[in-house]
Amino acid sequence: MSETPAIELPDGVYWVDQCYEMTERHHHISPYLVDAPEGYVLVETGAIEHQDVLRERIGEVVGDAGVAAAVFSHYDLPHVANARAFREGWDFDLYTSFSGTSASPEALGMGPSTGVMHDETREICGRTLSFPWPPLVDAAHSMWVYDHGSKTMFVADMGHYHWPGDCRVVCRSVDDLPSVDDIRAYNEDALPFVKYLDAEKMRGAFEELVDTYDVEVWAPVHGNPIVGASTIDAYLDRAVEAIAETAAASAP
Repeated sequence: MSETPAIELPDGVYWVDQCYEMTERHHHISPYLVDAPEGYVLVETGAIEHQDVLRERIGEVVGDAGVAAAVFSHYDLPHVANARAFREGWDFDLYTSFSGTSASPEALGMGPSTGVMHDETREICGRTLSFPWPPLVDAAHSMWVYDHGSKTMFVADMGHYHWPGDCRVVCRSVDDLPSVDDIRAYNEDALPFVKYLDAEKMRGAFEELVDTYDVEVWAPVHGNPIVGASTIDAYLDRAVEAIAETAAASAP
C-alpha cells in the first residue's frame, strides 16, 4: 500500500490526488475513479510526470478488476498524458469529447474511442453519466462529467491553487475552502480570459448548473474536492468574487 492511497469520496468515487509543488502554492492535476456496477471508470489520467505513482495508486483501488472504462473531458496533456500507458495495462473502453480537436484520439496513439457530445447522457459500466456544457473552460470542446449515482460533477479546467499541507484536504465545510485569492490566482494563470467575464452572468450559469444536476460533490481535476451542496454554493460564491476581482483589476 502506498503512503498516500486514493481518498474515498461519497458513493464509490475516489480522488487519486496528485499535485505539483510550485513556488508557494501547489497545483493539483488529479484523476478520479468511479466504482460502477460493471467496472471502474477512470475520469482523466493525470500528468505524465506522475505516471508511475498514479498507476500504483489506481491499481490499489481497482485490484484485479482493472479499469473498465475511461472518460476524458478534452485532449490537453494534464488530462490524457497517461492514457496510452494505462491502456496497455488496463484494456479499457475510452469515451472522449467528440468535437473540435478532440475528434481523433487515434492520432495521439490512444486507440479506438467512442465520441460523446455536449448535453448527452450515457450508461457507462452501469453508471449514468451526463456531459453538460461547462460554464468555464479553456477550450470550446471541453466537457465536464456528471455522475448521477454519486451526484458528482467532475470539473475539467476551473480550479484553484492550494497551500502546502492542504494537498489532501477534502473541503467539507466553509472553513476548508480555498480563498478567493487562491481561486483568482489560478484563474489568472490558467484561464486568462476570466478578466473579460461578467461575474453576475457567471453566477447565474453556476447556479443553473448545480440546480439542473443536483450536485453534491464538486470534483475538480485542478483543485481539492468539495462535498455538500451548501459548501459548493459557498465555493462558487468565492469563484464569482474572484472573477469580479480579476475583471476590476484589468479595467482601464
